[in-house]
Amino acid sequence: MTANHGATTGVHPTSPTWATWAAGRVRVIDFAHAEPSPWAVDLQKLTMREWRGRPDLEAAFFEGYGRVPDDEDRLVLRAYVALSTLAIIAWSVAHDDPGFEAEARSVLAGLVAR
Repeated sequence: MTANHGATTGVHPTSPTWATWAAGRVRVIDFAHAEPSPWAVDLQKLTMREWRGRPDLEAAFFEGYGRVPDDEDRLVLRAYVALSTLAIIAWSVAHDDPGFEAEARSVLAGLVAR
């Protein structure tokens, strides 16, 4: 598998999940998804949370990112968000986390409504 940083369907190493603590120290908390994946994978959490109902934040991100997603990019991102919400729903049911399940179902309903 080769990296292709400019194309939607190309892959690059995706980032692990990071968290910052009060002391300003950044620590890795999750390498579970650190694998070669399309760049849209890095954006799915932003799409599911921070950007929901905030197109201004999404636009500002892409302005700083230096690349505006085209139709294919948006389709790939939408597919990854849909798959992620289904996985979150399944996990939430199995682990009795109704709040997380409700959030994922809300994101999925928004995708279906578009």
